[in-house]
Amino acid sequence: MAILVDKVKKRQDIACACKELLIKEGFSHITISKITQTAGISKGSFYDYFENKEDLVFEVVSLMITRYNKRIQTLMREQTSTKEKIKLLTAFFYQDEFKELREIYVQFTAISLVEKNEAIAAFQRKNHLFYKEWVEDIFKEGISKGEIKKQALTLIDGIFAAVKGFFISFRVMQEEAKLESEINRFLDSIFTMIEEK
Repeated sequence: MAILVDKVKKRQDIACACKELLIKEGFSHITISKITQTAGISKGSFYDYFENKEDLVFEVVSLMITRYNKRIQTLMREQTSTKEKIKLLTAFFYQDEFKELREIYVQFTAISLVEKNEAIAAFQRKNHLFYKEWVEDIFKEGISKGEIKKQALTLIDGIFAAVKGFFISFRVMQEEAKLESEINRFLDSIFTMIEEK
């Protein structure tokens, strides 16, 4: 009798087995051989579930992002103000709870800046759009509740760019300990301008 394999679960299991490898070694340094050794599978099995190492990395990141999003949605239910919800989303850049995903984000950002990898760029664009729409929804809710001005919607791209810029700058200068206070100071300033009085 043939053994039935849940291909989706097996794909996720292989990806989860390789998460630490990706974080420790980095995207550029992992090989199919290291992946198969870490996951305890053959090269043939690897190609049954993934097209290439990028496909595996996207699966690892997708699983981590899905967990992150669920966690943030749970925490967001506890927040009532638009400002606190936005601060919660930006906590990704400094809270220890999100360190593993942040390390992979750093790798993706570095590769995106140095190499012309269309698959990574497309993945980055897709995620950027998802989070931008999430912030838009938070802002629209804040506008409908009378918390913030309608013009706040025009600041979404700038807020994204500024917070990512803070993260990259402080990471490069190795001053990440200052990041939380700087991001929150920036957001407090923005909300001073867009909050309805």
